[in-house]
Amino acid sequence: MKALMLVTLSLAMGFVGGCSKQSNSQTVDPNEQLFKSYDFPSHDGLTFLCQRQSKGAGCDFTVEVLLSASSPSELLADYREKLGDARFSKTQNGEGGVWRHRSLGTRIHILPIGTERIGAERLGDLDVTCSQTPSANSRSRIVLLKGGCIYTGEGGPSPKQ
Repeated sequence: MKALMLVTLSLAMGFVGGCSKQSNSQTVDPNEQLFKSYDFPSHDGLTFLCQRQSKGAGCDFTVEVLLSASSPSELLADYREKLGDARFSKTQNGEGGVWRHRSLGTRIHILPIGTERIGAERLGDLDVTCSQTPSANSRSRIVLLKGGCIYTGEGGPSPKQ
């Protein structure tokens, strides 16, 4: 009887120990849900910096800024592998890039640290700086953007109702 209890206890301890090892080896990406809301894949090692709202001239954008220790070229290569070249364009200076998700009106920008403005339809340049200072090891800025403008069909956007 003692032997049966000892075997049962050993099996239970092994099962619990195995489960805890398994759950420790699976890391959870803290930014995964955020990226899913923009319908883009996340990337390992990103640090969330800030969220901003930009409004004006009938336009309304949500801007989320994350940082990476990876270079823009490393991030671009990873995202090109994940997303392909459809709806991709290089930034004017050639150091970054952007993918557009037309049906959702979302974008992901990969930019070098130091880039503080991005082009946004009819709103001009959007400021993508945050009050928080990027860490010293940050080499890239990832900007998630959603929103857009309401068009009147005449001369440009009209204020939201």
